[in-house]
Amino acid sequence: MIDQNMLNLTPPQVEENEITLYVGTTLFQTFLCTPEALEELGVGHLYCRGIISEREDITKIEISKIEQDGLDKYEIRVELKNQIEKDRKRQDSFQMPSVSHLQDLAANIKDLAGKYRSHGGIHCAALSDSRDIVSLYEDVGRHNAFDKAIGAAVIKGIRPSELIYFSSGRINSEIAEKAAVCRLPLLVSRSIATTRACFIAGGSNTCIIGRIESKIPFLYTASTRE
Repeated sequence: MIDQNMLNLTPPQVEENEITLYVGTTLFQTFLCTPEALEELGVGHLYCRGIISEREDITKIEISKIEQDGLDKYEIRVELKNQIEKDRKRQDSFQMPSVSHLQDLAANIKDLAGKYRSHGGIHCAALSDSRDIVSLYEDVGRHNAFDKAIGAAVIKGIRPSELIYFSSGRINSEIAEKAAVCRLPLLVSRSIATTRACFIAGGSNTCIIGRIESKIPFLYTASTRE
């Protein structure tokens, strides 16, 4: 028998809902994620999949809430332009910041990640142009948080290829693959990177820095993009 007197009976919970993304009438993707910033999620996911190159490639986006079996579910329905230019091989402008500056940005992002600091159990993803934080999202899935951060940048008309990605968790292969599609030059993490993520980043000329809060952060892969 569990002694309930020794337990907190009102623990925090992280919201998780099913989200379906339709492109036209076709079911494109199903997410289990935090039901916030769903336009950013849809735009970012399509950008990360190489389907769109800018927000204007989407002619219509609708978000609806559906109650099913006592749970809230959401639908994102997107219509695309008939012809989409997918060439992203433009010259990018990026200059690698100093490690101390990256540490300052990471500390600022951590301060702004309210849910992460409050109760954990959630991932934080942010994008910075080295000066300001362009976007910051928290989600139960690291890949969802990434998509939302990318989507916000695309909606603002900012090219992800000139931004720095900050993560509260490890850099895994899924994030490295998304970063390669988005041509992100630098991935920064409070944690470490997986072997497959490093392999992918090496092939896409992406720099990965881990343990950014430590006195001597880890350099996993270097970039020659400067």
